[in-house]
Amino acid sequence: EDVDATILQDGGEDINEMETEENARKGTISSARFNLLSTMVGGGSLSLPMAFQKSGNALMAPLLLLLITALSDFVFRLLITCAPPSVGIGRGNSSYGTITETAFGRRGYVISTVLVFIMCYFGVVAYAVLLRDMLEPISDAIFPSDSRLYRNISMYIVVLLVTPLCSLRTITSLERFGAAGMFSIFILGCCVVFRSVQCNYQHPDGWHTHLRLFPEKPMDVFDALPIIISCYFCHYNVPLAYNDMQNPTKQRVSWWLRSTTWGAAIYYWIIGMAGSMYGVCVASGEVQGNILLDFGENDPLLLVGRLCLAFTLSMAFPLLVIPARDVIWISMCELVNGSARSNVESNELEEPLLDAEEGQDDEENNEIPSASIHDKQPTFRQRQLVAAVFFWLGAALASCVTSIEIVWELIGSSTSILVSYLIPASCFLILLDHATSWKERASRVICWIMILVFTPLMFFSTVNAVYEFFFLKQ
Repeated sequence: EDVDATILQDGGEDINEMETEENARKGTISSARFNLLSTMVGGGSLSLPMAFQKSGNALMAPLLLLLITALSDFVFRLLITCAPPSVGIGRGNSSYGTITETAFGRRGYVISTVLVFIMCYFGVVAYAVLLRDMLEPISDAIFPSDSRLYRNISMYIVVLLVTPLCSLRTITSLERFGAAGMFSIFILGCCVVFRSVQCNYQHPDGWHTHLRLFPEKPMDVFDALPIIISCYFCHYNVPLAYNDMQNPTKQRVSWWLRSTTWGAAIYYWIIGMAGSMYGVCVASGEVQGNILLDFGENDPLLLVGRLCLAFTLSMAFPLLVIPARDVIWISMCELVNGSARSNVESNELEEPLLDAEEGQDDEENNEIPSASIHDKQPTFRQRQLVAAVFFWLGAALASCVTSIEIVWELIGSSTSILVSYLIPASCFLILLDHATSWKERASRVICWIMILVFTPLMFFSTVNAVYEFFFLKQ
């Protein structure tokens, strides 16, 4: 018996060690940085040249970019502050939804997770449409016809190749893919800058003719600001990357967020400035929402840039699918546990003659704590199935539309502002209602200012997007 007990004890220790190793924090500052950058820096940066040109590329646009960068860095820190403190070597369990649930209760969790799901889903759709456009030269060269059917087939092939990456357990596993994606987007930026400098250097009117300090119309700011805000949208992945970070001290977390946010800002300013200056070489004098559409289709340098962007978009898909996959899984678990609770309650009603103490014990044994729902991890097959269904539904919708412009403008001007600034600021005000230091008091003041400014801004930006699409474009 002693030998058997020893064997069982040793086996249990091995199992515990395996579970501990599986749940251990494996993320580094580099992996967390690349995960956020892969979510932020992508197809949205191609619209920055238009935003810079509309709002004033010499003064107003850089100031707006500076302001949004500072606020985004501040909000990222708010999310970390509102997340439960990390203790030990095990992975954290915080998410955007659990933070809002702590602040607003069950209703806040449902609303926030629905918003994150919407952003991730339409992000997949928008990226799939853009991926199809970037693969256009390849599909036209391979297939005999240039119909949209063959271009969708090219998109589906890439989606099929990327689908296995969406089955990974955490986003930390995507560190190398994120680094490769950022290198590709860097090459794309170099291509845009080179062509812009080349064009402005050879143009007879001079490069200074397309410098603007302020927008020509005040409403142009409402067109540019949602684009700049959407370039920093990765808030739902901040707690996920924080969960997996090794030794998440204040200094390490601060350096991670600061280097990520301001590193992206430098890239955004360069591509926004260089791309807006290319307007002097465009017949209309104005760049389009996708700067790559203003370059020649047969430009070999920009063909390299298009392929680099296609690779970057492909590597960004898992960072959109995995958070939505986890939301779907938790929702499914809650539905199952909810039905289990209903069965337990019905059984108790059918057996009213049970002793009070015995019934109380049964209730304790059958109770399903809500915290365990977030702790329950899906198997590989379950992750694979949920991710594949979500991913391919987004790709199917993308194949049916020619442009995602109106959806992206509405989501960027409404949902993005709500998820990026209003909800995190409100959570901080509720969870830290008693400020004990001057930093906390200053943070509360900034949160109130954000709520007072971004609430009407969200309304006016949404109305402006609807008005321009349904009235001005007809």
